[in-house]
Amino acid sequence: MQKHCEEIFNSIKVMDESIKEYSVESSGTVRVTANSSSITQFLPEDFAAFSKIFPKIKIKLKEKTSKDVILSVKENLSDIGVFSEHVENTERLKIIDYKHDILVLVVPEYHPLVSKLTVKIEDFIEYEMVGLEKGSSLQAMIDKQVQKKNVKIKKKVETVSFEGVRRMVEAGLGIAVLPTDAIKSYLKSSKLKIIKIDEKWAKRSIKIAIKNDDTIGKAGGLLLNHLIS
Repeated sequence: MQKHCEEIFNSIKVMDESIKEYSVESSGTVRVTANSSSITQFLPEDFAAFSKIFPKIKIKLKEKTSKDVILSVKENLSDIGVFSEHVENTERLKIIDYKHDILVLVVPEYHPLVSKLTVKIEDFIEYEMVGLEKGSSLQAMIDKQVQKKNVKIKKKVETVSFEGVRRMVEAGLGIAVLPTDAIKSYLKSSKLKIIKIDEKWAKRSIKIAIKNDDTIGKAGGLLLNHLIS
């Protein structure tokens, strides 16, 4: 048993040294454009883990709406794009599943809906809302769901970031729909509450777009493999 264990540990040591040697030699720059949802929830930890393995590879990150992420990849301004589903014009791109996020309703602590455990869109669409700018995949999806109900959103104010949405809701200017991880860390220090949305569309897919495997380069390929592994 000891002999077998020593062989396993030696194999692991050899593998570890091989990875270290490879990571030291690998260098380059990867241009990544991503939407707010992925930057807020997933990319920081994934980038940090990647940088420990490949410290010489530099990541240039830009934040844009999902619509502009797709455009950036198509125009060769980005090697890798990270966006939320429900975005159009993704043809001629390679699309890969990355993560999933859960949308919740964010309300001020004194709001009439705060006593509900779950809500459907009919429950909250009558209230004034804080929205995101045009081009946001999240806002586009909410608008689409509202159109299906043949009603209109009572949009009190529109902002460009999740932080802006949070602050507007806390100030009492309306309610909002946000990804869970974009709000849960603020709940203890704010006057905000979240309510589960009992709708199929409340679970979204976060995806990765590249032009093709040949255009992202060696460094881009390493990062892509790390993100989807």
